[in-house]
Amino acid sequence: MVKLTGSLANLKPSKILVAGDLMLDSYIFGKASRISPEAPVPILKVSSEKQLPGGAGNVLLNLSSLGFQPIALGRVGYDKAGDELKEILQKEGVDVRGVISDRRSETSIKQRIIADNQQMIRLDREEINSLSIEAEMQAIRLLPELLEGVSAIALSDYGKGFLTDTLIKEIVTQAALRNIIIIADPKGRDFQKYSGVSILKPNKLEAYQGASLDLNEPLDKVAEFIFEKIALEWLVVTRSEEGISAFSRKGERIDFPVISKQIKDVTGAGDTVLAMMTASLGSGLTLKEAISLSNVAAGLAIETIGCAKISLGQMAFRLTEFDSQSKIYEEEHLFALKAALLERPFQLLALEGNENFSTELFSSLQELTQVHKMLVIYIKNENPCRKLLTLLASLQEVTFIVIKKRTLHHVVSHVKPAFVFDLNKGALNPLALQDLLYL
Repeated sequence: MVKLTGSLANLKPSKILVAGDLMLDSYIFGKASRISPEAPVPILKVSSEKQLPGGAGNVLLNLSSLGFQPIALGRVGYDKAGDELKEILQKEGVDVRGVISDRRSETSIKQRIIADNQQMIRLDREEINSLSIEAEMQAIRLLPELLEGVSAIALSDYGKGFLTDTLIKEIVTQAALRNIIIIADPKGRDFQKYSGVSILKPNKLEAYQGASLDLNEPLDKVAEFIFEKIALEWLVVTRSEEGISAFSRKGERIDFPVISKQIKDVTGAGDTVLAMMTASLGSGLTLKEAISLSNVAAGLAIETIGCAKISLGQMAFRLTEFDSQSKIYEEEHLFALKAALLERPFQLLALEGNENFSTELFSSLQELTQVHKMLVIYIKNENPCRKLLTLLASLQEVTFIVIKKRTLHHVVSHVKPAFVFDLNKGALNPLALQDLLYL
């Protein structure tokens, strides 16, 4: 995995356009403890139900959960499911100005029946038809308005008919005029329609279908065939439990093994990867950093039953498990840290950053974590001792470290610790808010 120290901290909340097939995911949960006397099938005793945005909607949901400002471009039918889908998206902070109600279509619904954390069956209610000319023209007319201030575009194609060749071509043209990067998650065998996007992100099966090759052919050959077919900078292939492989037009290959504690359900993992990759690239991260973060996000997603939305807080904590240096944040990059600490009780200890690591300091760290398990260290020196930082980051008592850029008051006002301390002659000294202005 690419070393990710600082990568998450460098994410910048921005507007992301997601164009693609919107659908409603419905879940029915319960227990199946006996077989029906009517037929040899299990009886499900329903315990709960929930509805979530699916398809491109899941990408939007993940972007919102990551703290970005997602903008939807898609369609729903004139039906109850379409109204529910728009309502959920709006509640999750998604801009739905680009969600078109099409009288010729019905909202796609995928209903999953889950017993004891195992999916028993999926019921699909949908009509697959191309976007009407009127709806297509409406989407194209909306593009200039929707693209205002956008840092990146995700195309989430589920083959339901919204992303027509004409609409994709117009999105590519408009993005090129504004120098906006496009990442496309394709569907079907014809990848020509995505020509001009920056990055194509199929799953393994889609990649082989797009290259018209048998599954026993090497993946490098698949990449070679796809690059021959379309204008593309990078091909990124998601491979479920095998991780992610990235190929450049120049022949470079980078493999990212799966990072997960337990694989429960790969549903929606591709959407999570698309969301994190688009957010990362829109924030100016390198492709390698973007894929590495996406791989971590996918690992979190497949540990959850059903489509999961991954938060910056989850990402921040997971990264510290792989690299203790990921605990360290610059003060000007509090976006991810604020999300990680939201509604979590923690204490903050201000240190000079050039002191020796003493038994008194270690005892103070242990004492603070007895009250609240989470502890943030604020370093008052803009150029602290790197050895001290490395040592502090390696300790399980230390949750995160913030290096000064402005003032301690600025940090405290953003992350809101329960209590703030510094050290006075080796002893913990509680600080009041007015004491923080010049620290």
